[in-house]
Amino acid sequence: MTCVRHLFVVILLLFACASMTKKLDPKAKDLYTKGYYGEKDFKVLLQDADCQDEIKRLYKVKAVQGKVMVLTLTHSQLESLLGNDCVVYISPAQKLEFK
Repeated sequence: MTCVRHLFVVILLLFACASMTKKLDPKAKDLYTKGYYGEKDFKVLLQDADCQDEIKRLYKVKAVQGKVMVLTLTHSQLESLLGNDCVVYISPAQKLEFK
């Protein structure tokens, strides 16, 4: 009976993690699962503009344009941002490189 409980808890945790990573685009999901060191820039789509104040208090903001913000995040900050109900979608910010 104990093994069944443990299995059930593991399955619930997997579903919880899978639903959190739905907010990530494929590149961001890859960065999140592999992990990274230091800070990286991410574009974050918010549910509404009212969420901006909360995000500004908690994270380093590089730019704001309506409901989209560019944040500089460590891996642990990205993980905590996934649990925030204000966040709809997260993708890595792309840097332009001239040839």
